[in-house]
Amino acid sequence: MINLNLILTMYIHLALNFKDITADDIFKCIDDLSTNKSSGLDDIKTSLLKLASPHICSSLSYICNLSLTSSEFPNDWKKAKVTPIYKSGNHCNLENYRPISILSVVSKILEKCVHNQLYYYLTSCNILSNCQSGFRANHSTSTALLDFQDYILNNMDKGIVTGVIFLDLKKAFDTVNHNILLSKLKHYGINGKVLKWFKSYLSQRSQTVSIGSEFSDFKNIDIGVPQGSILGPLLFIIYINSLPEHINCKVVMYADDTSLLLSSKDPKNLEHMLNYNLNNIAKWFSANELTLNIKKTKFMIFGSSHMIKNFKDISVKYNGTILEHVQEFKYLGVTLDSTLSWDCHVNIVNSKISKKIGVIRRVKHLLPQSSLSMLGSALVLPLFDYCSSVWNNCSKLNLASLQTQQNKLARIILGADLYTPIDDMLNDLNWSRLNKRWDIAMYCLIYKCLSNLAPAYLSSQFDYTSSIHSYPTRYQCSASLVLPRNSSRSGQRTFHARAVKMWNTLPPEVRLNFSSVSLSVFKRNVRLFL
Repeated sequence: MINLNLILTMYIHLALNFKDITADDIFKCIDDLSTNKSSGLDDIKTSLLKLASPHICSSLSYICNLSLTSSEFPNDWKKAKVTPIYKSGNHCNLENYRPISILSVVSKILEKCVHNQLYYYLTSCNILSNCQSGFRANHSTSTALLDFQDYILNNMDKGIVTGVIFLDLKKAFDTVNHNILLSKLKHYGINGKVLKWFKSYLSQRSQTVSIGSEFSDFKNIDIGVPQGSILGPLLFIIYINSLPEHINCKVVMYADDTSLLLSSKDPKNLEHMLNYNLNNIAKWFSANELTLNIKKTKFMIFGSSHMIKNFKDISVKYNGTILEHVQEFKYLGVTLDSTLSWDCHVNIVNSKISKKIGVIRRVKHLLPQSSLSMLGSALVLPLFDYCSSVWNNCSKLNLASLQTQQNKLARIILGADLYTPIDDMLNDLNWSRLNKRWDIAMYCLIYKCLSNLAPAYLSSQFDYTSSIHSYPTRYQCSASLVLPRNSSRSGQRTFHARAVKMWNTLPPEVRLNFSSVSLSVFKRNVRLFL
């Protein structure tokens, strides 16, 4: 029998205690720094730190440990240089500039060391919500979208409609209340000298705006997590970590991008549940001093075309304001439609790719073939691949249109005529057909799920050991997975169903040995199979 009092006692005594930072820790942090980042107000460049790292790691580890033991974050490291970057529109409108905050590179070394300890503590104690996919190892926009999509497709498989509210927060990172954040850290077992260090880290910060060689006066910052910092994103997801506990619905979160998903066969019931949960969200936002951007907050109804006909008149309100009911919505970089057909998303991707190909066509006479190939790999191929595991279950017509784009790009780079076989061109460029690229990406994700290198909401769908069965099935062979029971095409389009089918097509020796090889070796084996 589980001793609940013992578990409660263990939870109460959970606490983060800083460990000493070694010279090796400092060396690794410096080695991981990107040389493309600008220097802060101290004008210390990353390249200089990398060159000097063998000689300064001991001194930096002393300084960092002194900061941790004294619970004081150096004041000079709290000063930020803000550079406004123009986005679009009227140059005289301040809203059309994005402020980029640049901190001292040296401060990021200490932040990284603390981040590693804090993140390890949060994950080992299972504190972070399973709904959150932002700024977490083995999580991505792709995994969050797969979780989102599978929930809707499984409901469609059962004849159930899903209502989704896409929340948009106003300047979420910049409006975090420090006192509330510190109380949340304390609630999660961060107290004493460690909590005092975080208080010092957040307080007495200031920034100056830099335009060319001119600097503005310093302005104090007493709200928000430090922009451009290493710890800021992690502190933010701690700040909103408890949000799912205050609502009764499926929640998908990627940093501040949050969606609420509710399902029902009855329009009135769905409308009631959407409004009820949104009302609870309003209370939580008010208590945590966060503000919803009502104009950018939308809601959608998902289901098969005949299922959603009766759900068109649903009205969702936030503090008396009716939210806009949309038929399409861009979420985490992909465009959703009400039936998850991905027609709109593929059209948008095709449009973006056409523009990139047009640029390459215009400069092809100025560059050698090797440079054109690099441009194609850098500018175009990522558009084919972004979140492909989510939307490559679209129609064959959509997939064919994208393959046509890749063929066009290859012909332009190689200067080939229309009669040159596409496989010959792709081999010359060392590229693969899109379906092969996408299959490899899927197999790698399945490998991660079976190796517990993926989020729990994906990996928990697969029980690799118990899936090996003795009774005869259509996919019977050693180390195969059991297909989920789906009654419709929608259910067969889920990641779980597609992943099991794909996995069972691999040769038995690849499946049996996957746990004893690295991802790179497994990927090579899959390439040989394909």
